[in-house]
Parts: sequence; C-alpha cells; structure tokens
Amino acid sequence: MPEGIWRVVITIIIGYLLGSISFSLVIGKLVAHKDVRQYGSGNAGTTNVLRVLGKKAALAVLVGDILKCLAAVIIGGLFIPVYGGWIGGIACMVGHVFPVFFKFKGGKAVATGFAVMAFACPMAGFPAVGVFFVVFAITRIVSVSSLAAFLSFPFFVWLFVGEPVLILVAAAMFVFVLILHRENIKRLIRGEEKKISFKSLKK
Repeated sequence: MPEGIWRVVITIIIGYLLGSISFSLVIGKLVAHKDVRQYGSGNAGTTNVLRVLGKKAALAVLVGDILKCLAAVIIGGLFIPVYGGWIGGIACMVGHVFPVFFKFKGGKAVATGFAVMAFACPMAGFPAVGVFFVVFAITRIVSVSSLAAFLSFPFFVWLFVGEPVLILVAAAMFVFVLILHRENIKRLIRGEEKKISFKSLKK
C-alpha cells in the first residue's frame, strides 16, 4: 500500500479513537456515577450534561471534546499536508457520534464539529461559530444555534477559502449534523424543544 494511503488510514484511525473518548460519559461516571444517556434527552453531549450534571461538569466535557478534536486535527496535519487536519477532525467527529468504547452510542458532534471548523479552517470556522453565539443569544435553543452555525459554514468556506472540495466537505458536515438532530427538529416543529435557562441549572 502506498505511503500516502497509509498516512490517511492512520490519521482516520487515530482521529476516530480520539473521538471515541466520550468525556460526557467518563465525567458522568466520575462525578455522579451516572450514564448521562439514561437521563434528560438521552444524548451523550455537552447540553445534556449541562442539564443533568450542571455547569462545571458541562464545561469539563466541552473542554475535553474540543481538546480531543484539536489533537486529531494536529496529528492529521502532521501526517498529511493540506487536508490532514480535516481528515483527522472529521474522523474524530465520527468517533464522537459512534464511540467504539461506549457501544457506538455517543453525542451529536456539535462541539467536535466546531473544533474542526476552528482548527482545520479558522478563516471560515470562527465566523460560523460566531453564528452559533448570535443565534443562541436570540433563541436560547442549542439545536437551532448549532444547525445555523453548520449551515453557515459551507458559505464561509466558499467566501474565504473558495476551494470546491472543502465546500463540499463543509456541506457534508452540515448534512451529518442535520441527520443527528432529526429528533430535535421534530420537537422544534411541535414547539417542544427546550431553551437553556442558566439560572435554573445546577452549578
């Protein structure tokens, strides 16, 4: 097998294994002896940890998810020029959603996806993450804010990078996250999607 293909395979494997480290489940077990997938929305992600375990645990999960994706992006960049960060980061997203260490039931790849945006393509990523905060300030709904950010990402890639392959990859990221949020979309249509109220959350 050519060396270039080996580099891609190794990058994907490392990124996937890093993504499979589910900090929401690890911290849930350590802090409260709980599997957060059995509470709240049933999702192994930062928002559900925020509701179930509180702000400090959610912050720890968020930082952990961002750092594991940063590691995947950096390692990918070391193995493969130009696209390595994207490959490692997206593999990390997949591992986060389907973690091999936790029966393939993980989160919705929002934090890891934001990390891919910010670290693999900062020119487009930071504006897209900015969209999240703007929409969240207006709606207080994480799912709506997340989908708006991922929807804007291909546009910003087109605007600031202009490379067709990366525009398609960014669009694929949006579709991936959109599919993962299908239950949220159903709740939004029914008017049942919950807003985040920080005052009512645990510390």
